[in-house]
Amino acid sequence: YLFGNERASPVEVEEGTHRYRFECQLPRSLPASIKTNFGQIRYYVEVGLDIPWRFDREFKQFFTIDRIEDLNLFPELRLPIKQTENKANGFLMFKSDPLFMTVSLPRSGYISGQCIHVTVNYSNRSNCEVTATSIVLRRVVKCNR
Repeated sequence: YLFGNERASPVEVEEGTHRYRFECQLPRSLPASIKTNFGQIRYYVEVGLDIPWRFDREFKQFFTIDRIEDLNLFPELRLPIKQTENKANGFLMFKSDPLFMTVSLPRSGYISGQCIHVTVNYSNRSNCEVTATSIVLRRVVKCNR
């Protein structure tokens, strides 16, 4: 209640524009806003006007919660990561020499808005020509039931 309470006498609000300050500290444990094929987490503020002898009015304003963490608190997220894969074309005795690819990141943890620098190294010992490289950033969301 911005003014009054459930048991208070009705208060008549004068005609015109009125501004009310409202603050609420959100718990740090709230999950970030998200929308997936499996569901969504959304947050909103709802304002209700109780109007006697008329239909009450409700207004909703949606907002987003981004989790900003101090990644310095998690030293393991500052460690670089590197993964190497190799692939040979063909089968059995007709296999070509492999194509080696190493992808490395300078760290394993990032926050929203931070740049992610990706390094890709190839060693093509196969007889196949590499014509394009693409890098895709995917977000993995696990929904537990």
